Amino acid sequence: MSDANFEALTNTINVSLSGVQEKAAEGDYEAAHADEDDLYGFVLKRIAKADMTIEQAKYIASLALETNNIDFTRWYA
Repeated sequence: MSDANFEALTNTINVSLSGVQEKAAEGDYEAAHADEDDLYGFVLKRIAKADMTIEQAKYIASLALETNNIDFTRWYA
């Protein structure tokens, strides 16, 4: 994947991370959890396309897993 495309991808992931953080901070844990799951699915699909280096794949996976550092109760109704 080109550097420009990879930067765009990481920006998209960072926006999603911010969304999870904002919803958790607002106390909307169900929405934060759903967004977290959506983010994981998005990242897995991008890695499965196999259009990036292993280093890029590892980086976006670790970036998505930063949601583990966001303190909120994970649940669904």
